[in-house]
This record gives sequence, structure tokens and C-alpha cells, in this order.
Amino acid sequence: MEYRGDTPLYLFFNYTTSEVDNIKFEDAADNLIYNIWENDAPTSKTISLKANNFVYDTRTKDLEYDPSSFTYIYTNVGTINEPIYQIYSVAKLEYGDTAGYRLTDLTYAGDLILNVGAALTNMLDLIVKMLGDYEYFYDVDGRFRFRRKKAYTNVSWNNIINR
Repeated sequence: MEYRGDTPLYLFFNYTTSEVDNIKFEDAADNLIYNIWENDAPTSKTISLKANNFVYDTRTKDLEYDPSSFTYIYTNVGTINEPIYQIYSVAKLEYGDTAGYRLTDLTYAGDLILNVGAALTNMLDLIVKMLGDYEYFYDVDGRFRFRRKKAYTNVSWNNIINR
């Protein structure tokens, strides 16, 4: 999904749950001051999202990103005596930036390793098991086919005979 808004959008990635907890637009984020999380501890410094030294999370822009370089902010969801901190990194999205999943080539999740002498169909069975709704076979012309199974969910049927 590509962000198409006129003003920047800030995504708050919860460091603990790896979820996006808050989304703020620039006008709402303009005046918000956050507490900084540094060296695995809350720090008394506060910073604005638009500060010159604020380093945004780049995972929406780059597949290769360095989580150690982000500026982290926190909120205390516990009490003063027993603090429970929610730690966030902030991504800034501008017009045209990717916000969500990227389309990538199909890759096998995990190791695709077989024993010596294993048949090719053993490997195909592992791939089909991972993908779920795929099949492989030789068609009537002798061509090898590896495809998604036909589900016939978008096929209409009409039993009325027009004469």
C-alpha cells in the first residue's frame, strides 16, 4: 500500500509487540513532545517528532534497516511506583512511501533440504505443503504443471435452458 496523503503520517511501532499502536498526522504530531528511551532505560529528555536530531524508523522505506539507529520514545502504562513502559519507534511516511506489505518474489520459508537420493517430488511435496493450495502434475500433452488449485469460486452456473 502506498501512502497518498498531503501531510506526513507518523506510524508508532510498538517495540514489544511489533505492532503499530498509534497513527498521527503531521498537524496532530506537530506539538507532541515525547520522552526518549536510551541505553535500555527511560531518559528524562523530551523531543518533538519534528526535531532535527530525531531519527525515524526506516523499515517502511528500506528492506535493510538498522534498528539500533532509531530514536525510541516511551510511555508509562503502569504506575509511578511500578512503571510498565511501552517503547516505540516512529516512522514518518510522506507521499509515495510504502505503508504495509511489499510484494516480493516467492521464497520458501525455512530450509529446503532433503536427504541424498530423495526424489524431486519430495521437494515439491514440501513446497505444496507450505503454499497450501497448489498442485503439480503432468497434463495430457506431457507438460509438467505447477499451479494453484482451481477452486471454482468465481464460476457461475445457470441451469436454465434457453430455446
